[in-house]
Amino acid sequence: MKKVILLVDDVGTSFMEIVYFPAPDKYEKDMQLISGNVDHADGLMLAVIKTAQEIKRTSNHERLETAPDEFSFIIKDSMSWFDRSVHLFNKMDNKGLVNATYTNVGTLERRLKGSPNLMDFKREQFTNMDAVHSGQQAANASVEKCILELDKLLDFADARLERLQSELAASVGFGYQDIIGTILVLIVLASFHFNTVRLMIKKKISDLAAINEIGRQLALVHSHGAAFEQALDTVYKRTGLNVCSVVLTIDSGELTVAGN
Repeated sequence: MKKVILLVDDVGTSFMEIVYFPAPDKYEKDMQLISGNVDHADGLMLAVIKTAQEIKRTSNHERLETAPDEFSFIIKDSMSWFDRSVHLFNKMDNKGLVNATYTNVGTLERRLKGSPNLMDFKREQFTNMDAVHSGQQAANASVEKCILELDKLLDFADARLERLQSELAASVGFGYQDIIGTILVLIVLASFHFNTVRLMIKKKISDLAAINEIGRQLALVHSHGAAFEQALDTVYKRTGLNVCSVVLTIDSGELTVAGN
């Protein structure tokens, strides 16, 4: 994106050098026409930056397919106005400004059509975002499964609590001390049960948040090194480990250390 903006600026600079060219007095009328056409061409060329910004923000995959034609139309439309004045300006162009302008426009066109270009980076971002979305769905499914297991644990604990309460009621006739002891057991079991459930839910929610954060960060990086660094930083924050390795499977199926 920054490279495209710089190249459009280079074209705009070439246009302005012609607009403000110190032409001889005998070409004053020609220069007025030239300045008007070239200034208009400069305004049209700025649409390249606007289109690039729209592509950078788009969430529509189809927009990436039409982008090359959009860039081509903008440049051709702009240069059609510039070309109208070339035959007039050539009579006074002693600095090669016309050729410099065509050179800068050609460089811009090659950058927009070359690879990797803005559309390629956006496609990669879409791919990363799809992977993150799939990972988040898998993580959400895991949390839902954990919640179901916790519900089963709660049902089991409730049944056990009811059984103990029944035993407490049946033990009333065995004396006051037995009743107090059973009540204490019930209190301890209930406290342990609810604290355990609370901690498990808190840990699962925290783990899910960490997975989603890793996904958002990885979607923004464009190199393996940056991806490994983000993953290792997150492992350190979650576990406190000072040493960690990333191991990947290569095409042959063997494991290889990718980062530390």
